[in-house]
Amino acid sequence: MKEKPMFKLKNAVAALLVALLAFSSVGWAQGAGPFTPDFPELRPELEGFQEIIQKTLVANLQGPMPVLSTPKGTYLPDYGAVFHVEGNMYEIRAVSPFTPKPLTQQELDQAYQAMLKRVDALRERMLQVIADHGSSLQHLKPEETLAVVVHLFNGYLDPKRPCPSQLIFRVKKAAISDYQDKKISLSDLTKRIEINRF
Repeated sequence: MKEKPMFKLKNAVAALLVALLAFSSVGWAQGAGPFTPDFPELRPELEGFQEIIQKTLVANLQGPMPVLSTPKGTYLPDYGAVFHVEGNMYEIRAVSPFTPKPLTQQELDQAYQAMLKRVDALRERMLQVIADHGSSLQHLKPEETLAVVVHLFNGYLDPKRPCPSQLIFRVKKAAISDYQDKKISLSDLTKRIEINRF
C-alpha cells in the first residue's frame, strides 16, 4: 500500500480530467459512439458501488450528518471509474446564541484527536470495501482504474494542526480481480492500492 504526499497532485489530477474530457468531446464531434460498448451495463454497476460507499460512511461515521454529499460515480474513457463523496469527520459541541459558551482547549484537543482516529478508521474501511466490492464493476476493463475520492469535512481549521481534507484511493481493476480469484492476499492487494492523503 503506497501512501504519497500530494504536492502538485491536485493540479495533475485536474489536468488529467480536462484532457480526458477534451478527448471525449473530440470523439463525439467526429461521430464516435458511446464512451464504451459496455456503458449501459456499467451504469447500474456504478450506481451499486455508489450505494456501497454511502452505506459504508453512514455505518462508520457518527453524528447527525455523517455524509454531506451523495456519492457520485462516473466512467472516464481509457481511465476507469471515479467516485467522490464528502464525509463529516468532525464532531464538537456547537456554539450558538443559545449555547454561547466558547469551546475550551480541551474540547478542541479531544475533537481533533477523535477526527484523526475517524480518518484512519475510514481509510481502513474503504480499503476493505474496494477489496470486497470493487469486482462488482464487472464491465471495468482490467487495465482501467477504480478511484475513490473522499472529501473530509473537518469543521475547524487550526493553522497549528494540519487537518486532512481528502483521501484518494486508486487501484487497477486487474489487481482487484487477482484478489477475488485468490491469486493474491488482502495484504498484497492493499499494497497495490495507491492512497493519497492531503
